[in-house]
Amino acid sequence: MSGVEQEPIRWYGNWFRQKTAGLFRGISAGGTWLLLGGMLVSMFALMANPLSGLVVVLITIVALLLLMWRDRHHMNVLDKIGERLVFWNQKSKGLTAYRAGLISKIPHGHAQLPGMLAQSQLFEFRDSYGDPFAAIYYRTTAQYTLVFMSQPQGESDVDQEQRNQWVANWGQWIAERSNELGAEQITATVETAAESGIRARAEVERRLDPNAAPFSRAVMRESVAGAKTPRITSYVTVTFAAVPRPGAAARPMDEMAVFLSTRVRALAAQLSQTGAGPVRPCTPADLTELARVAYEPATAEFFDQARSENEPYQLQWDEAGPTAHQADWDKFFHDGAVSRTWTMTQPPRAAVQETSLRVLLNPHPELTRKRVTMIYRPMEAQEGARTVDKQVNEATAERGMQKRANARMNASHSAMQRTADEEANGAAMVPFGMIVTATTADLDNWSALDYAIESLSAQARILLRPAYGTQAAGFAAGLPLGIVPAQHSQLTGVMRRL
Repeated sequence: MSGVEQEPIRWYGNWFRQKTAGLFRGISAGGTWLLLGGMLVSMFALMANPLSGLVVVLITIVALLLLMWRDRHHMNVLDKIGERLVFWNQKSKGLTAYRAGLISKIPHGHAQLPGMLAQSQLFEFRDSYGDPFAAIYYRTTAQYTLVFMSQPQGESDVDQEQRNQWVANWGQWIAERSNELGAEQITATVETAAESGIRARAEVERRLDPNAAPFSRAVMRESVAGAKTPRITSYVTVTFAAVPRPGAAARPMDEMAVFLSTRVRALAAQLSQTGAGPVRPCTPADLTELARVAYEPATAEFFDQARSENEPYQLQWDEAGPTAHQADWDKFFHDGAVSRTWTMTQPPRAAVQETSLRVLLNPHPELTRKRVTMIYRPMEAQEGARTVDKQVNEATAERGMQKRANARMNASHSAMQRTADEEANGAAMVPFGMIVTATTADLDNWSALDYAIESLSAQARILLRPAYGTQAAGFAAGLPLGIVPAQHSQLTGVMRRL
C-alpha cells in the first residue's frame, strides 16, 4: 500500500537591496562623485594656496570615511546627522506637537487627523451593484485609496498544498497590480489588540434562547463574562494615482469614482483566493473608527458598546484624529497611550517559509495594540527590467573590484542573476518594506515596547530600526489608510525608501 505523496514545503527568498557601486569597495556612486569633486577642488586650491588645498583634501577624506562606515542598518554617519537635523528643525518650529479641540487653531474645534493625513478626504462611492464603499483622497499627492477588511482563515487543519496555493495567489495578485492603470502601492496590515469582551457577550446574548433553562443561560453568560481573547483584524489597501501615467492629465473625481466602482468587487473577490477569507471593502464608518481607535485606543470599548446596542456612533472624518499628540525622538504620545514605530532595514538573509512572520504577527500580552504593515510598490515591466539589469551590473562590478571575490559577493551575484532570469521569464519586480507599530496604555512602562518587538523581530529573522525623528509620520504610514511614504519629502532615512 503506497502512501499519499505530500506537497513539499516551499522556501521563499532571493530579495536584494538596491545599491550603486562606486569607484572602489565600500563607497557608493554618490561617494565617487564626492571624491572626484573633492580632488578637482583640492587641485585648484593647491595651486592657489597650499594650505587651503590641504584643508580641502582633509575635508574630502573625512567626508569619504563618514560615507564608507555603515552600521548594521546600512546607515552612515551623515544619514544619522541628517536625521537629527531634520528632527531638531521640526521641533524648533513646533511641528512635533499637535493640539486639537475647542482651544486649538483648527477651524470649528474639530479633532482633525494630523500630519500627512491632514490633507485627506473621505468619500463614499457606490459599486456596480449599488453597495457603498469608502475611498480616501489625498489632495497633496492626487491619490485615491481603497481599503479592504478581511477575516483570515488561519492555518489550522490546512494542508501544505493549500498553503502553497494561497502564497502563489497572493504573489500573483500583487504582480497583477504592476499592470493596473495607476496602481502605486499595496499594503497588507495585521492588527492585534486586547479584546474588551463586549462583542463576545453581545453575541452570546443575541443567540440565547429565551425558552432555555435558566441554568443553561447562566452558564453561557458566565463563560464569556471575563472573555479577553485578542482581536485580530487584517486590512489590505490599494492606492491609485489620479494621474495614470507621467505626462497625462489628472482624472477628475467623477471619473475616478467610476473607475474605482468597477474595480472594487473584482479586487475583493481575488483577495478571497489568497487565504484572506471573506473580504469586503471598508465603509466610511469603518475607516473613521479605525483612525480614531488607533490614536485613542480606549475608545475601542465605546465603539463596541454602541455596536452591541445597535446604535453605531456616527463619527465624521474631520473628527477622527487625536485631541493631542507629542512626537519625541524615539516615541509617540497620543491620547492616553504611547507608541513606538520601527521600519525594516533588512529582510531575512536566508530563505524562509510561509510561516516566518507568525511570531511577529501573533498577539502579545504586554501590548495594547500591535500593527504590522507590509508595503509593496508595484513596478511596471520595463522599469523592473531596468532595475534588475542595473543591479546585475552593480553586483558584477563589486565582485570585479576584488582580486579574489569572497563567498558573500559570489552569492550576491548568483542571486541577482537568478532574479534576472526570473524577470526575463515574466516575474514581476516588487519593492517592499515593513512598518511595525506597538502601542501600550501604560505610559510608565513604554520601554516594554522595545523588549517585545526586538524579541519578536529577532525570532522572525527581520532587522528593525526605530523610526528616529519620524515617529508621528511612521505611526501614520503604518495605518492601513494608503499613505505612500516615498512621496512625502519630509520623511528621512529608511522611511523615505519604503
